Amino acid sequence: MFIKLNELNEHLYRSLDYKEIIQIILFAVTAKSGLDFDRVFLLMREEDGKYVSGQYAMGPSSEKEHDFFLSLTAKSDFFEIMLRAQKDGFDQSKFKAMKIVKKLKVDSANDMHIVNFSLQRRKSVFIKNGIVLDPGIHENLEGIGEIENKLDSKNFIVVPMIAKHDTIGVLIADNKYTQREISIEDVEILKAFTTQASLAYENAHLYQQAQKQVHELKEAYGQLQEQQEAVIRFQKLATLGEMSAKIAHEIRNPLVSMGGLAKVIADMSQKEPKINKFAKTIYKQALNLEDILENLLNLTVPRPLAKKRTGIRNLLDETILGMQIAATCEKCEIKVDIPGELELHIDPGKLRQVFMNLILNALQAMKNRGKLRIFANDLEYSVEIHFKDTGPGISKKHLANLFEPFYTTKADGTGLGLTICRQIMNQHGGEISVSAEKNKGADIILVFPKHKS
Repeated sequence: MFIKLNELNEHLYRSLDYKEIIQIILFAVTAKSGLDFDRVFLLMREEDGKYVSGQYAMGPSSEKEHDFFLSLTAKSDFFEIMLRAQKDGFDQSKFKAMKIVKKLKVDSANDMHIVNFSLQRRKSVFIKNGIVLDPGIHENLEGIGEIENKLDSKNFIVVPMIAKHDTIGVLIADNKYTQREISIEDVEILKAFTTQASLAYENAHLYQQAQKQVHELKEAYGQLQEQQEAVIRFQKLATLGEMSAKIAHEIRNPLVSMGGLAKVIADMSQKEPKINKFAKTIYKQALNLEDILENLLNLTVPRPLAKKRTGIRNLLDETILGMQIAATCEKCEIKVDIPGELELHIDPGKLRQVFMNLILNALQAMKNRGKLRIFANDLEYSVEIHFKDTGPGISKKHLANLFEPFYTTKADGTGLGLTICRQIMNQHGGEISVSAEKNKGADIILVFPKHKS
């Protein structure tokens, strides 16, 4: 019998999944190649400690169940039993024993109940014909009749599951179907096995808790990294804001004068083509510099939102029409697959700026030859708007810095467009992200939370 115990213990310590260990315990107690009890019932202490309640059970309570169970557990090799049970999807919930165990619930405050007595005294209690056989137990235990009635059995043994750090619960085993007499040897073997089973269960439970804590720590570390990155971005923008505020007036006044004078020269030099061309170039570049300065000021000191319910399809159509894309991009196709009834609570002026940036970026990436599809996913808690192009995609190196101020891969870019897009989305309580691979196009995704104003 001790050889058998060693084999069963080996199976217990092969797993670190506590649910699988419970399954091994149940099979080990009831299988012919195990301890050969008819049935076993596992009662476990609830998390709040107020009750010890029935959780799992195994074994037959009728001839039909016995034949089925015997066909599974009659194998001489216990490992083979476990493999077959897993392969066949064995479900003990179909046995009557599982219905019985769910009716067993004991108040932890009742010290004299046989279940609590077994747990607190760390003693096994053998009941035969309603009588406690252990001569060392003199207390008048309660709950014996209750268990007899629910199990429909007068002979059973209650064994505590006690680990190093905690009391887990109790095993109740009987021979309801075969009526095989429970011997003192059966009791001692079950006690020895339950000691090892308790330790294996606790080890697995502690391992699962450790895994959960590791996962939680990883999540917390990820959130901390995100917060640190947000602080760094904020610091960068704050520094940028201080610089912009100091130089804005110094740049804007002479810039306006330069642009105005260049336009006057252009108007006066209609008959001098070279001078006219140069003057117009100066005027155009002065306007570009004013736009950059305006973007800087908007980035560092964003204007408050003016939200209203806005149809996204109409806003996109107006944006595309206003950009006069047809005149500059004859070989581009822009397809908008957004239902006309989709509305969001947004600032239409600011979202138009986002849409323009994303459309222009896509067209420039595709070198005015390709397809841009704009579509929406209306999800349970959010609305996604995708800008998916057929361009060259984005390498991992560039992807990590895409939203950083002044970071650009374009020869004539300022690196502020996507930074401003992210700021506008943050103002709306939303997000902007990029899904892209080199040579596989890019998908820019705007995410708007629902039920937020």
